[in-house]
Amino acid sequence: MLKIINKSQKFIVTMLITIIITTIGPIIALAATETNAPVVTAKQSAGEIKAGSELKFNITDDTKLAYVFYAWNRRIDGNKKTIITLDDEPKQYEFKTTAPTKPGLYEFSIAAQDYYGNISYWTNIPYVVVDNPTGVVDTTKPVFVFNVPDEYPYRYPQPLRYQAEPDFPQLPLL
Repeated sequence: MLKIINKSQKFIVTMLITIIITTIGPIIALAATETNAPVVTAKQSAGEIKAGSELKFNITDDTKLAYVFYAWNRRIDGNKKTIITLDDEPKQYEFKTTAPTKPGLYEFSIAAQDYYGNISYWTNIPYVVVDNPTGVVDTTKPVFVFNVPDEYPYRYPQPLRYQAEPDFPQLPLL
């Protein structure tokens, strides 16, 4: 009798393990292969915007979106951000926010995370908030000057200069 119970218990345990592995296998495989991060696209470019105006962003992913992270002046305010949970987990989402009402220079930051944990790079857009937009577009490329201190171990005969190009890839700033 003892041998019969042991054999049936082994059979039941073997069947349970087989069912669990069969059920979880595809989920693990999909999670391991899904590495595409969501894409965030601003509907309005950097520059002047009217105080209190609505700003829109398209967020898309090939699977399901789970979270949207955003903030005004995130890198100045100690990386404080707001997190929106997308309970219905759509593939596409239109995010809307309102520009500040006080005129000045602001940076709006936005990122997204999909259901599988892939996070997009932060999109950081500088906006000049004004009461009455002029419509003038700034086409001057920024120039960065890196002055090397005298005590630095490598001496350069002149300051290094770098001019940003319009298609310069955005760096991850998480």
